[in-house]
Amino acid sequence: MEDIDTHLWVIEPEKPRPKDTRRRLALAKHATLLLIVDPAEPRGVAECHFFGAESAIAPLKQRFNANVRSWDRATLPRENLSRCLGLSLPSKEEREAARASAFENEGDEFGEECAICYERSRYQVFRSHRYFVPYFF
Repeated sequence: MEDIDTHLWVIEPEKPRPKDTRRRLALAKHATLLLIVDPAEPRGVAECHFFGAESAIAPLKQRFNANVRSWDRATLPRENLSRCLGLSLPSKEEREAARASAFENEGDEFGEECAICYERSRYQVFRSHRYFVPYFF
């Protein structure tokens, strides 16, 4: 997970800890990936959930499913993901550049805010509701 935190655009958690086994990663415009790594087998095939516009994630899902059998346990999960998805994953440096651009243009192409409630965190209270609504994947 340290390799992922160091090299990739991690959306959630904002401040990842080594014990966290989930990461939400930016993939492409309007597409993110929830990566869940098995602590017992960290280099094994990770559980992947794609989020975003169907037009953006459908080709990614197809490529991943077609190439997942080539997952190599001797290779880092970051490299396996890149190979299985057939793309270069956005880096931490790209995140900082995009944040500066989003601040200027008031845009958020990687979905760091929820489109329904406009909250950054999955565990915050919805603005239109008085009760706590946890959002689980």
